[in-house]
Amino acid sequence: MRTLSNWGRWGAEDELGTINLITEAKRQAAARLVRDGVSVTCARPIATDIAPDTTFQPMRFMVDSGEGRDTASPERQLERRGASEFIGMVFHGYTITHVDAPSHYFWDGRLYNPWP
Repeated sequence: MRTLSNWGRWGAEDELGTINLITEAKRQAAARLVRDGVSVTCARPIATDIAPDTTFQPMRFMVDSGEGRDTASPERQLERRGASEFIGMVFHGYTITHVDAPSHYFWDGRLYNPWP
């Protein structure tokens, strides 16, 4: 860990880590590689079913579905113009992922770079 560590490489206040290597020149070079202009999603569907590869089941609750709006006062109808839902999930496991960050990794009891 010590021989490959980047802690301190970009100064004591750095919060980006190796993202510092993605310079303006690197972004321009990457943009020159675009040929078709097709966008590609990285999104994955959120499955709320229990399955063999489900580590933690996501929770989905309708907070405001719109029911009862036909009997609400005009003022209340203006306040409640859309549906709302709550989705809660643990972002580690086999079916859900996220881009991790140095701030999620501890070494010798300290965060990245090394913050106390």
